[in-house]
Amino acid sequence: MVSGHVISSEVESRSKAEQGTRDGLRVLEDDQLDSAKAIWLEKMAELARREPDKLLRSPKLVFLLYRWREWDQTGGPGTWLRQVLNSSQGTRFPHVNSTAVPLVSFWGPRL
Repeated sequence: MVSGHVISSEVESRSKAEQGTRDGLRVLEDDQLDSAKAIWLEKMAELARREPDKLLRSPKLVFLLYRWREWDQTGGPGTWLRQVLNSSQGTRFPHVNSTAVPLVSFWGPRL
C-alpha cells in the first residue's frame, strides 16, 4: 500500500506543475495514483470501522482525517468523526475532542 504521504506529495507535485511552479516529474501514472488513493481510502475506512481506538491514538490523526476527507467523496470521514465525537470513544480520548472540534468547525458543511 502506498502511504498517504506519498500520495499527497504526488498530488501536490502535479498541482504545482499545472501552476508552472514546479517541473512535471511524476512518480505515479494517473491510473496508479487513482488506484493508490482507492486502496488508501479502503484501508482508512476499514481501520476506522474495525479499530477506531487505534486511529484515534494515531499521532497522525489530523493528517489522516484531512486526507481522508480530501480524497473521499462519500462523506465517510465526516460521518465517522461525528459518531466518534458523540460516543464514549470521544470521551475516552480527550485529545480527540481538542483536535476534532476545530476540524469540525473548519470543515463546516463539508464534514
